[in-house]
Amino acid sequence: MLQFIKQRLLNPSGRGGISVDLSDIATLMGVVDPEGFDYGIYGDDSQYDYVYREALQEALNDERSESEAEEYAEEKAMEAERKEQEHAFSSYRRNVESVFDRLLGNVGMTLDITEKSKGRGKEKYKIYQYKIEPVKSWDDAASQIRQLVNGVGHFHFYTMKDFLDSGPYTPRQAVESHLSYLKRYHEVYGGSSPSVHVNR
Repeated sequence: MLQFIKQRLLNPSGRGGISVDLSDIATLMGVVDPEGFDYGIYGDDSQYDYVYREALQEALNDERSESEAEEYAEEKAMEAERKEQEHAFSSYRRNVESVFDRLLGNVGMTLDITEKSKGRGKEKYKIYQYKIEPVKSWDDAASQIRQLVNGVGHFHFYTMKDFLDSGPYTPRQAVESHLSYLKRYHEVYGGSSPSVHVNR
């Protein structure tokens, strides 16, 4: 009850998007998070070895000393490996975003993505901020989440009033508190689990 009062004081209208990060999204869908994802590159040195051999031969052909050639080859191989890792991570991130946005669309919501650049020069990188927003309203989204919760079957809320009183929640808070049910969407309505789509 105290938590509910605190939330109402901080956000009295119960409006505004729900902020999440990529790890939150992965957890909500029941897929492996960015830290644990196998990007298909760790433990596979084939790309590194290929670039290293090619760069080493190139440097030796340019009549560099053996130590200079090895240093050059290692630098080129590490750069190729970094690019491969960045590409793999980007593919994973886009898959997670796309699958989550589709899941949200099934229950009257959408994923708002903001891309920002940080740093300068070679240190420049992008960060992504995510907000879950209702398509129509939080009332509509909460109604659709309630139906999903009922379909999973652990609880059954006959009316929206029952659902909101179980917190007690505002419609937005009810949605936020039950987002983890999204990973069970396929069990209720059919289709494949989120992990199948993310790992494609």
